Amino acid sequence: MCLIVLQFLIIVGHHLIDLPGWIHGSQVQAQIGKRKVWLATLANTVMVEG
Repeated sequence: MCLIVLQFLIIVGHHLIDLPGWIHGSQVQAQIGKRKVWLATLANTVMVEG
């Protein structure tokens, strides 16, 4: 159960955070919108967890 929660947090985190030079969540949000980012995040978690 702990690994499932950790995997979920990693997937959600990499979509929503900014790490300069590595992950650019705010650029993606600006391009496609916050709502679509959340929908994609939820879809990714369901696919990985399912």
